[in-house]
Amino acid sequence: MKPKYLDRTPSHSSFNVQVKTEKHFLKVWHFHKELELDFISSSSGTLFAGDYIGKFSEGNLVLLGKNLPHMWVNSEEYFVEDSDLVAEACVVHFTEEFLGEDFLKQPEMVEMEQLFIKARRGIVFKGDTSVVNKRVQSLKRYSGLSRVIELLKILNVLAKWEAVEVLSSQDFVQSFSDNKLKKLEAVYEYIYNHFNTDISLERVAEVACMNPSAFSRYFKKAHGKNFIKYVNELRVNYACKLILDKKYAIIDICFECGFNNLSNFNRQFKMITGFAPSNYLKEYKK
Repeated sequence: MKPKYLDRTPSHSSFNVQVKTEKHFLKVWHFHKELELDFISSSSGTLFAGDYIGKFSEGNLVLLGKNLPHMWVNSEEYFVEDSDLVAEACVVHFTEEFLGEDFLKQPEMVEMEQLFIKARRGIVFKGDTSVVNKRVQSLKRYSGLSRVIELLKILNVLAKWEAVEVLSSQDFVQSFSDNKLKKLEAVYEYIYNHFNTDISLERVAEVACMNPSAFSRYFKKAHGKNFIKYVNELRVNYACKLILDKKYAIIDICFECGFNNLSNFNRQFKMITGFAPSNYLKEYKK
């Protein structure tokens, strides 16, 4: 899917703060030059960020870096015609240089610069973020210099936050920024739309307008791994999120993630995570 560029440039301030309340979030695969800080106050669904696919839910705090393609897709129940569910989030958009070109060059900004670099792959802040969440929500109440100072305080807290999960792979971020590898955009679209179905190398090579052997070499050069391994890692990553939800049986997760039999799912899961699916939740808690 070729990501759509969206302009999030602030009109009369150094950064934007919005509280979005909708029936469901915008289902568009997109990117922008601004970083995006999201507090999900009411909603659930699937977050696509780079080559990451995982569940999001109420209370999540996420920082998406500049030019990282992403899409928030609500659960099916949000699209039911008579649904009274509401998707709500507080969203902050700001550039890495929102306080000037030399902002990150100052010695005091080292930790914040590292936060922004890490955010280019996307970050979920783990643990109890309730205090930070409230501060993000309260940003709209500030104005002038106080507003800027409060955002800086929030970013300072996040720059020191230890319990984080980095989302997209470095390979994806690098390939997306490499103009020589733009052929993969159509491939990513196909993968994200079909990752939980049977994906063949031949079909994906056809999407890329290449023969299978040439595509295999091209993809491995871009990602440092072959196509099948890439898809399996994507599926297992999604399976991990479903296991942590504690709502689904292992057999259901197996097929939901695109594996055609349980034995192959168990084998790939253990190969990638080091644990059997049935033990993953226990090991994750450790």
